Amino acid sequence: MYVAHLLGKDECGTASEDERVLLRALTPIVKLFTAKRCIECTSEVVEIFGGAGYIEDTGIPTLLRDAQVFPIWEGTTNVLSLDFLRALEKENAAPILMKKIQADFKPALDGAAKQAWHTIQSTLTKSNDRDHLERATTEGAPKG
Repeated sequence: MYVAHLLGKDECGTASEDERVLLRALTPIVKLFTAKRCIECTSEVVEIFGGAGYIEDTGIPTLLRDAQVFPIWEGTTNVLSLDFLRALEKENAAPILMKKIQADFKPALDGAAKQAWHTIQSTLTKSNDRDHLERATTEGAPKG
């Protein structure tokens, strides 16, 4: 919802420069998340409707097929990872993104989340090493 808010501010011309950079950096992440989540949700809808979920007259199979292509239309995991890297590189988004994450999320981090934060922080601080970033974002990325 934060990214949708940023998009609204950008479209109205009221976004600050930092907010425009955050919008550019976070858009590929939101596209990836929503496309993957859409598949999970529509698959759940098919299960809820049982056998009727497979009958074309209900329209549910169409929803499921449409959800399956979102990750392709919006960009595969690797393509969106590289788009995120472009934002880090061309918009110099890493410092702004780190500042936002620290302000909003770092106080709540504990355990595994804290370890993930250190990995993210380490990766983002090496944003001038494109090869390192490409390996870091695509090697551990989920397939699909």
